[in-house]
Amino acid sequence: TVAKPNFYVKSLIAGTDTLTSRRLAGIDRIMLPNHNNHLTFTFGFISFSNQDIFLRYRIAPESEWILTTQRTLQFFSIAPGSYLLELQYSLDNTRWTTAFRPVAFEIDAPWWMKWYTQLGALLFFLLMGYSYFRYRQSIYKQRNHYLSIINTHQQKLIQSEIETLERERNRIARELHDGVGT
Repeated sequence: TVAKPNFYVKSLIAGTDTLTSRRLAGIDRIMLPNHNNHLTFTFGFISFSNQDIFLRYRIAPESEWILTTQRTLQFFSIAPGSYLLELQYSLDNTRWTTAFRPVAFEIDAPWWMKWYTQLGALLFFLLMGYSYFRYRQSIYKQRNHYLSIINTHQQKLIQSEIETLERERNRIARELHDGVGT
């Protein structure tokens, strides 16, 4: 029988924080702020019978396995979300065995991607749109008010002009009537 290799975590550098295997043992999930989204995972193994061990890893259950020969895994600029770093080994490249407990970590979203920021921005733009609508509505009301004043004034002018013309016609009619009769 071939002895199984003994894997151990040397360090996990998450952003500016370094976690050793002792500190990792009590942590279920590592929370990282969005500006500390670089991860360096260093591990080792002890194997007296076989140094040609095949390794593969993935950082999400839905992602593909990546074969590696390195004992340091580096991830730069990881997008916000939840991840699960899994490492497996194989002695024959057919049967894979989990090297150690998967490491769960989460990258926090930046402030502009948080739901409350987006909701605040949406409310701000809705308020600005409503304010603009009310402003335009008040301009239209004011314009209609001025137009109604001008219309009323023009109607009064036309009415007074019609009355003046009517009086002048009546005067001319009276003079013609009085002049014909004499």
